Amino acid sequence: RSVISLFLLLLSKVNGLLFPLHHDFIRIPVTESIINITQQTLEGLKLYFGVEDHCDLKLHKVFCAQIMSHNSVNYLVDIRVSSHGYNCNKETKICQNLGIYSPNNCKSDCHHFYWTESSICIPDYDVPLTCSEELYAPMYSPEIIDMAEEAVISLNQILKMSEGCPLYLHHIQRGLREYQKKFYESEIPFISYAMDLQVVTKDQNCKHINLLCKNVQIVQYQNCSLDRASCNLLINTKDIFCE
Repeated sequence: RSVISLFLLLLSKVNGLLFPLHHDFIRIPVTESIINITQQTLEGLKLYFGVEDHCDLKLHKVFCAQIMSHNSVNYLVDIRVSSHGYNCNKETKICQNLGIYSPNNCKSDCHHFYWTESSICIPDYDVPLTCSEELYAPMYSPEIIDMAEEAVISLNQILKMSEGCPLYLHHIQRGLREYQKKFYESEIPFISYAMDLQVVTKDQNCKHINLLCKNVQIVQYQNCSLDRASCNLLINTKDIFCE
């Protein structure tokens, strides 16, 4: 290993300080440049993939890419990669949240791989792949507001609020969006959301209630037919925490 590779390996152990994760990254398109940069860093992945140095790794696809919003030289990528070579175990794995560091003014052969606290490589069993991004200014998106308000209607039932004193959406504190290929065994494509919703009572003669409900998960079916009562489905309701 080169000195700089060992240096980056040490940095990866303290990436909570030096390489902030998802909250500092924004999703970007997977371009030819991103693919080439990822290809150049596969050597550093061997240790975590579980192959010897004499084995080779082949990049099949880059599914998702993120870039640090205030620094353009740190990336996170999700990839499908396989091992091959003489006396090498031939495996194909999905590796997610892999870090790539690119020094300023880097043009080629200067990109370096690092392992983050959320990096993972798992066997490729045709798992449903996701690509997530932070929702920017969700309270300015009518579509997101409509979805959140619909979720609050379901929250009223879950929290057993009376019909005369229901909760209303007050603010969307935070939201994540994930693009997925299929929902469980269904082949219907969908987008899933996870939001933290501030809800309040508004009607007169009702006790004032102000709650922050975290981890409100919503599935939005794509190409939704008009005969469906709703294209949005509240899921994993047991994971919702309101305080």
